[in-house]
Amino acid sequence: CPGETATITSGVNPNGDNSLTYSWTLNGSVITGANTGILSIPNFQSANAGTYALVATNSCGSTTSSATTTLQLQPTPAVANIADQTVCQSGTLNVAPSYTNVSGANVTYQWYFNGTAINGQTFAQLSLNNVSNAQAGRYNASVNNGCGAVNGAAFNVNVLNLPTIQSQPA
Repeated sequence: CPGETATITSGVNPNGDNSLTYSWTLNGSVITGANTGILSIPNFQSANAGTYALVATNSCGSTTSSATTTLQLQPTPAVANIADQTVCQSGTLNVAPSYTNVSGANVTYQWYFNGTAINGQTFAQLSLNNVSNAQAGRYNASVNNGCGAVNGAAFNVNVLNLPTIQSQPA
């Protein structure tokens, strides 16, 4: 996630020679100052994404890790703006916004009504059945891809009633 610290660890057997030195590479280039068996990358950003490898050296020579670690920046998710909605009283409201940068097993959703989380509305799509006048107001979706929740812009929901006859035909 942007701004977090990424950490890569590795175990090295010195094979009797404890004069080990370490260096890490990113996409084949040596990382200046990365000289321990643990690599910490504070404030991880897109420039830090890539393939990392450890090079361990003792008096007999150096060995580069056969396994590499690829780190990718998890992008911040987004919710597209949703147009105001109109629904008839007792009708059904379904809103399916467009989301970007959402993938993986850690994605969660939450819908809000007038700033308060709606119990049970934790799916990508908002679905309300048997809508009442009390449900007219401002709604928004929140999405979290494991790096923190991002709130979409609020939109209005208007509830229309059936017409009423003012005077009966005579």
